[in-house]
Amino acid sequence: DDDEEYELTDHTPSLQQRSFFLCCRLWRPKERLRCIILLTLIFLTICAVYYFNDGTNPNNSLRRPPPGAVGVGHASYDTIESTFIEEYDARLTLYKHRSTGAEFLAYVPDSTRKGPNTSGNNNSGGGYDPKPDKVFGIAFRTKPSSSTGVPHILEHSVLCGSRKYPSRDPFAYLLKGSLQTFLNAFTYPDRTVYPVASRNQVDFYNLMDVYLDAVFHPRA
Repeated sequence: DDDEEYELTDHTPSLQQRSFFLCCRLWRPKERLRCIILLTLIFLTICAVYYFNDGTNPNNSLRRPPPGAVGVGHASYDTIESTFIEEYDARLTLYKHRSTGAEFLAYVPDSTRKGPNTSGNNNSGGGYDPKPDKVFGIAFRTKPSSSTGVPHILEHSVLCGSRKYPSRDPFAYLLKGSLQTFLNAFTYPDRTVYPVASRNQVDFYNLMDVYLDAVFHPRA
């Protein structure tokens, strides 16, 4: 009969039915084994991502620069370049003094990361050293015009007292009376460098003050 109407029935299983069928299928031994392997792989992947990104692995190279290890700006300086060195967990920033054109290179380690133990204490284990050496060095271009050794003579001369510290040999006093971990001066073929280092912040600033006054206001 052409007038007869047919009602179409949707045989698509519901969400509850599909969930039931899935559970029944996973109950089979082979399917259960596949499911366990898949869940294990997912778990290991999550652990690997966490391990490589939260800083618990000191030797990985996939960590992103932490937000705290950023360059510090100053009104008297222009920031020329700044980059994060993943191998050392530190930010290296080059500044230029606006008035004099002097360049200042800052190496700032990130104290929130746990790196290899460099303190020399075998009992301390790995981790960030809470009191690392604070290092400062000032360098001058001293390209010589002859082989008479004038730059090296000047290197020693400026350490024979200054306007603020008129002592005859402040270098010897610093070696004996400060908490310095490194104190010296070097003459290279094209530059002269005056580096100092200390783990004590007050002593570090004092060493900087003595050296800066010596090279900019020498008595010699």
